[in-house]
Amino acid sequence: MGLDWNPLPKPKPGYEEEFAKLLRILSDGGGWRRKSRQARFEAISINAYETLGAPVVGRSAEANKWALDLYEERKPPVSKEKWLESLQGFYVIPLVPACDGIPYYSNGSPGGYVEPFAFRGKFLDECEDILGTSLLGSAYETKLADETKIYANHLFESVQRCVEQSGIAVPSQTPDNPDCLEFRLHVVDAAARRCRWWSERGHGLEAYF
Repeated sequence: MGLDWNPLPKPKPGYEEEFAKLLRILSDGGGWRRKSRQARFEAISINAYETLGAPVVGRSAEANKWALDLYEERKPPVSKEKWLESLQGFYVIPLVPACDGIPYYSNGSPGGYVEPFAFRGKFLDECEDILGTSLLGSAYETKLADETKIYANHLFESVQRCVEQSGIAVPSQTPDNPDCLEFRLHVVDAAARRCRWWSERGHGLEAYF
């Protein structure tokens, strides 16, 4: 079973209670009114793309250039005009400046099954020696922003505890050897930074598996 962390949308100001209520209902299936509830949920939400400030094809010259460069690379059997038309409204995550909200450990790609801002939580399965059973199990649970912030703190604490016990520091870059402790420390530290970044901006964590 795979695991990816997506940022939950965040509520627009004044809609926090309704947002949390709808999220609970939709997480349980949504009932027979799921379609209308989903539409309402989206109407009172701010998505991750907006928080990142991702340029949008059709609204940004930078995003349009990215789309045209992609056209030249892929050479699809359509005109440039049709290609640009097909990408209208597309948020271009690769143009967002580097930040902890776009993690190094990701299965995401533009237009893929998850976006580049999705953290590959499955990597944490190899880090139980740092996390412990409870913290690892919590990685598979969807969380609101305040819960995500608390989880980030627990992750940072687990990293610090391991560093103190082992005498090994968190490396600044991912090690080449995926079996070493330094690699696992880097993964957990990246997970903590990801959770902190998004929770500080009001976004929770969707555990997608």
